[in-house]
Amino acid sequence: AVEELTNVSAKTKAGRHHHALMDIAELRKLYKSIDTLSGSAHVRNALKLQALTAQRTGEVIGAQWSELDLDAATWTIPRSRMKMKLRDHDHVVHLSAQALALLSQMRAAAGDVKPDAYVFPGRPSSEGEPRPGHITDNAVSQAMRRDLKQDGLHVPHGWRASMKTLATRATDTDERPLFAAQWVETVLDHQSGD
Repeated sequence: AVEELTNVSAKTKAGRHHHALMDIAELRKLYKSIDTLSGSAHVRNALKLQALTAQRTGEVIGAQWSELDLDAATWTIPRSRMKMKLRDHDHVVHLSAQALALLSQMRAAAGDVKPDAYVFPGRPSSEGEPRPGHITDNAVSQAMRRDLKQDGLHVPHGWRASMKTLATRATDTDERPLFAAQWVETVLDHQSGD
């Protein structure tokens, strides 16, 4: 039997902690609470997409419409934007029905945008003019820590740790793993043995 954890800190090489909830009920509650955030819809949607895809914050906030193929339900992240830049292929994320629905709603709301436009553009200037760039890592982190009151419990990067731990622990009724370890590492774009 696998002991359920209410939270865990995954220590990084730099010694920082990426706090992550591991209880499914708590993760569902946290995901639903994202809708209660006031402020930027782009920050709310970035948090949701990160939860649904387990991709790094920088990859989510830097997403461009040209990377998404909503008909094929894929998101192709260019290797140049990935942490592991020295691979010979881009990272393809297969979108779940929930992620596809979120992105489809956002695309419809965005109207006519250039293909290289950011999915999560930054705030407009005080004159209402669009600014170049996308929302910041800090905006996403602050929303999680301060607004969702997750300081010391869960950080945006924690969705990745939660997915890895829960997918690795998931077993069928005969106690066989539901997901091959390599599948989990591929979704996270980790190197073998990482």
